Amino acid sequence: MVPAIDVSGFLSGHESAARATAIAIRDALEQVGFFYLMGHGIPSALIDQMYGQARRFHLLPHERKQAVLGSPDVIGYIPVRASTSRASSIGGNVRKPNLVAAFAITREYTDGRVPTFPAGSVPGRVAWPEERVLPGFRWAVSHYCRVMDDLGQRLLPLYAMALDLAPDYFFDAFVEGMWNFRLSEYAPAEPEDEQWGLAPHTDGGFLTFLPDNRISALEIRPATGNQWIPAPSIPGSILVNAGDTLHRWTNGRFLSTEHRVRASTDGYRYALPFFFGPSATAMIEPLPTCVGPDRPALWEPMTYGEYYLWFSKQNYVAYSTAGTT
Repeated sequence: MVPAIDVSGFLSGHESAARATAIAIRDALEQVGFFYLMGHGIPSALIDQMYGQARRFHLLPHERKQAVLGSPDVIGYIPVRASTSRASSIGGNVRKPNLVAAFAITREYTDGRVPTFPAGSVPGRVAWPEERVLPGFRWAVSHYCRVMDDLGQRLLPLYAMALDLAPDYFFDAFVEGMWNFRLSEYAPAEPEDEQWGLAPHTDGGFLTFLPDNRISALEIRPATGNQWIPAPSIPGSILVNAGDTLHRWTNGRFLSTEHRVRASTDGYRYALPFFFGPSATAMIEPLPTCVGPDRPALWEPMTYGEYYLWFSKQNYVAYSTAGTT
């Protein structure tokens, strides 16, 4: 059901591979919204190291994690039950807190130029644990984020070609892109009815990169059917899905597919989702190849920063309570 696409030829500079790979991505995102990325060049040792860093962080004492809580201005620790999937209508009438905790990282605006909109400012700083608390953590995680952001940037021509645009079409929109990364932990839990590790939802960004997980818990529901389908483990792969931003940019042409994570009592499970997005000021409006007289625009134009703030306020306690008493 979910196709596997090898990008090694394209990343190696073989021009003959570019068009065929772009067509494969187009078909996957029009029909399923997910695909397994193969030949991506990210060392398995680096991914294993990040799983280790996730365990290191979540093994910290409660008070150490509470010291780096996230907020609307500073991104950081998200405790279990601090998020509820409200941004999408697919969750149904019953919305219960997600049984997942995470440490979140974003691009930091060290020069003070944090993008600001009428709805507020996007997070511009990370509440890192002190070096003495987690030696080497900040360096290792920051390095991984640079590697994943670079992968996303290198793949941009494929998405442009998949949409019959010039290969460099997206480059300007991704200068200082707003990526986000999470080291997530799903602790053993007995869920209530209608409660999940991560409830049915769609992602808000451009693309999500999710390295292979030996403990399968992710399920997807393609638009072509009404069944939840397990996403199996494929060693060495990175599971990729389009988010709402790409869905809007393509005027609904590329799918932002529903997915969820089952809660389990079997043991601890860690996940490493990397949310790759454009710059905060990038205008998300229908691409020229996705709109016309017979295909009117489905959404009003909006900057990515504005959409990010709206999405966050729907799903996260710290955002939804900001400014309230």
